[in-house]
Amino acid sequence: MLASPVMRLRIRDNWIGWTPPAWIRRLGPGRWDADIAAAALLRRLDLAINEIRWDDLGTAEEIAEPTERILFRLELRAASAIEKRNRQLQDHYAERRSSRHLEVRTASADTDWKAASQEHLYVRKRAECLGALLRARMIFEKVGLRRDARRGFRQLVAMEDGWRGLDAAIGEIRKVGLASQVVDVSVCGAVHPYTELIGGKLVALLLHSEEVRRLYEAQYGDRISLIASQMAGRPICRSACLKVLTTTSLYGVGSSQYNRLRLRAAQHAGLPHDISWRLFDGDERDLTSGYGTAHLGTATVEALRELSAFTHGARRVNNRFGEGSSPRLRQIREGLEALGVESSHILHHATPRLFCATELEPHAREQLLGFCGGEETSPVSLKAITAAWRRRWLVNRIQNDDVLDRVGKLGRESVHAELWTDEDGQYRLPLV
Repeated sequence: MLASPVMRLRIRDNWIGWTPPAWIRRLGPGRWDADIAAAALLRRLDLAINEIRWDDLGTAEEIAEPTERILFRLELRAASAIEKRNRQLQDHYAERRSSRHLEVRTASADTDWKAASQEHLYVRKRAECLGALLRARMIFEKVGLRRDARRGFRQLVAMEDGWRGLDAAIGEIRKVGLASQVVDVSVCGAVHPYTELIGGKLVALLLHSEEVRRLYEAQYGDRISLIASQMAGRPICRSACLKVLTTTSLYGVGSSQYNRLRLRAAQHAGLPHDISWRLFDGDERDLTSGYGTAHLGTATVEALRELSAFTHGARRVNNRFGEGSSPRLRQIREGLEALGVESSHILHHATPRLFCATELEPHAREQLLGFCGGEETSPVSLKAITAAWRRRWLVNRIQNDDVLDRVGKLGRESVHAELWTDEDGQYRLPLV
């Protein structure tokens, strides 16, 4: 099962180059070309500004050559929108306290995008985002990044505002990649008896295949992005060309499925390039931070939801696109804060996991950064991957008597289980 990736994951973002420190580190000799990096940054910044509806926020002259005056006005507009939406949510809550999801109106493909962009939630988002991007444009112009990239980057890292500008522009590059070009592999493995035959490695490798990538593109290609369209006031479509896959281990001590999971093109006919999963298992910096909600029960979560709504007189987290990522996490955080409890102490479940990632084609990370376009590479077929997997793992495995004995003892009862979902849509396995 493929799932949307989290918006911010330190290990992943540093690996790709989606953080200011990682970006600056790679500008050293023999690594990134400063002119190419600057061009990618400026290009994405211009595109991001053009994808925000600003006709009700400023003039064309102010957008092209921003000043502190327009930035201050955008801050005031965002603050006003926040206040108006809070009052709107309080009124809505008072009218429909029995409803759990109070904002039932959700954007769809036939939405009036301009009207949707005028809602208080999106006026606030447009004003805040535009302000950050215009500030970045001012800073980049001030240091002359377009004229002399290497000198401009040196000046940026010497200024506090420079880091803020970098973060805003790189954040837009990250946002586009996470929209549809990077996905998280949330379920990947093999059921009995194929676990004994290293079937999990085959499944993970097959995610590189042309067939899987075409299925993904057919499912999500040419789809209107709801949040981006409401920000733009017009329909916006994102590319559905997969570049990178990520996942995390079940535990923080290793992953036999992804360990040494590599097929070299030189050793397997039919593979146009190497296929490799990278397991980040070097030190504590390669572990995810161990924050989440899986350790909190349904009754606890519901009680925290109700407490948050009672405290604020409104349901401020409504499972609506554009409000923010991970509604469940934000609802729990608000409830804990209403109790006066430091939310990070509760949400830290102390089970960090190893991070794994793979590029689906050569230079995929450079493409995500906007340094180069998609290169013409021969597709990798399911047939070629399966043949390589057989040679690399299966042939020796099925000649092992212990393995064959274990396979022979497995039947359908070894995989049978009844799954059910709770009211949050989370799958639960009955424990007896």
